[in-house]
Amino acid sequence: LAVRVWYERELVKQACESELGIEGNYPRIASWIEQENDIENSPQLSTAIRLHDLADALEISPTSLCDAAPEQLRTLIDWIDAFPATEHGPVWLKAFEAGYHEDVLGEIKTCLENSTQSDDTKPRPDAQAMFCIDVRSEPFRRSIESVGNYETIGFAGFFTVFIRHKALDANHFTEQYPAIGKAQHATCDVVRENQEKELARHQAGKDFFHTAHELLHDLKTHILTPYITVESLGWIFGVPLFGRTLFPTLFRKSREKISEKVAPPVGTNVTFNEMEGDCGIKFGLTLDEQVSMLETALRSTGLTGNFARLVLACGHGSSSDNNPYEAALNCGACGGNAGTPNARVFASIGNKPEVRKQLAERGIVIPDDTHFLAGLHDTTTDGITFYDQEDIPSTHKGDVERFTKDLREAAIRTNRERCGKLPLIANDPSAATVQKEIDRRAGDWSEVRPEWGLSGNAAFIIGRRSLTQAIDLEGRSFLNNYDYREDPTGELLQGILGAPTVVGQWINSEHYFSATDPEVYGAGSKIYHNVVGRIGIMAGPQSDLRTGLARQSVMKDQMPYHEPLRLLVVAEAPRGRVIKVLENLPHVQALFDNEWIHLVAVDPEDENSLYRYQPGLKWV
Repeated sequence: LAVRVWYERELVKQACESELGIEGNYPRIASWIEQENDIENSPQLSTAIRLHDLADALEISPTSLCDAAPEQLRTLIDWIDAFPATEHGPVWLKAFEAGYHEDVLGEIKTCLENSTQSDDTKPRPDAQAMFCIDVRSEPFRRSIESVGNYETIGFAGFFTVFIRHKALDANHFTEQYPAIGKAQHATCDVVRENQEKELARHQAGKDFFHTAHELLHDLKTHILTPYITVESLGWIFGVPLFGRTLFPTLFRKSREKISEKVAPPVGTNVTFNEMEGDCGIKFGLTLDEQVSMLETALRSTGLTGNFARLVLACGHGSSSDNNPYEAALNCGACGGNAGTPNARVFASIGNKPEVRKQLAERGIVIPDDTHFLAGLHDTTTDGITFYDQEDIPSTHKGDVERFTKDLREAAIRTNRERCGKLPLIANDPSAATVQKEIDRRAGDWSEVRPEWGLSGNAAFIIGRRSLTQAIDLEGRSFLNNYDYREDPTGELLQGILGAPTVVGQWINSEHYFSATDPEVYGAGSKIYHNVVGRIGIMAGPQSDLRTGLARQSVMKDQMPYHEPLRLLVVAEAPRGRVIKVLENLPHVQALFDNEWIHLVAVDPEDENSLYRYQPGLKWV
């Protein structure tokens, strides 16, 4: 200790003499600090610093201030006093948002001016794909439309199906609806007919996995067996440890093959017709409810005619390993779950003859050769999985094969676009490199950023696809199809502004605050996170529960990947109809009046002019 103190004294003395030009003793150092504090706190120095900063901001040479008259300097100081630093933030935010708004609205205006083909004269598409409004669907929709004669549609990923669903091997129901809503019906998976042998093998495999898990748990927690268990079976755990760390893609695929071998998958149906059940709410939907649900979805999106031979209802989910934020990457409209059950119910209802008959009486005629197909979009890999393929008519097998091939090409294009935004990816990577990296991120348990998720979201666009079809929105926009011509009363628009738009604002605010201050409003770095009792996250061995998103979800290195902008809502609808809807939704009007959201109306009754909403139900 004495040696350390001696060295410290000598180093301080040397530093004071060389850097400050004073003696290195306590009285002299204390005197120097007091003198410097007096200088820093002097009004003359404060004024000089403020003038220097102003000159720098205005790109004026600071030396030119020396030639200015005192009256001119006083004018500059008055300007600074009239606009204190505490008021700079809102101005910078508005300027930041104005740049984005100008770009997006300008492109929409150009797109409308260049649009020549009427919706009524479009040829019949080879397939129509309904995707969730999620921002990650936008690049994939662009890619699909670029590879063939396909039409894409944006709709909230629960497809108006408010259900609690129980999968075949699940022990409980999942809530498949947005948090702003409430479950109205329950559904479940049931095994298809003539699958007794397959079900027996599947159940035997599941029982084997369950028994092995329970046995291992008992051995680890018993008072006598933990040491023996570790000594005798510990090496077995080295295999997955080695595989998941060094060969994550190979290990994930091998594990899936082994699982399918031991417990082969079995074909299922989703039971959605009304029946007796004991799950707290009504089981299934009545025929009238099925018809109303399908009609609402079709009219809201404008899909009331020119049906393709294939109509894909595509929910979405994600793939990642060791990720406590997995729900944030799944479908927000499905309660943070994958949207598979909702898509399957929607497609099954669309194929039901009794439903089509009643829809025809209501003015929506679905051709006999149109088949609804359910699918799931993996937003990490952009792969599409089809469900209930046993129900595909033989006449449509060729259509599905061609569609599948084009979906793979669309996935390659989308992966290439998304890979360019991920860190540690070489510029202009090859197709093989892109696929390898995407597969790795989907199965690597050390990967803190399997995908960007909804990071970057900035706009919510409500209108026909022609509004944005020629625009690259860079995966930053929620796209909700809406045809104002099918909604003279504004009821459908009210449903969109009252639910999906509000959820979009929640998502936008979550990202906004997590990017603004990742340590206070966000959850900090994922690297230090520990799951606490399956209810939350804490940092390191002890901390308060962390809220918000992890740093890796919104930051790229030390810079924000998610630009903190308030949500811009663009609605293609007459202004009077929008005002009427807002009057019926005071909680949504409050979001616009208090400037949590920006609203712009594209008025088709006024030559597609753009109007910006002002507080108090006004337009400019």
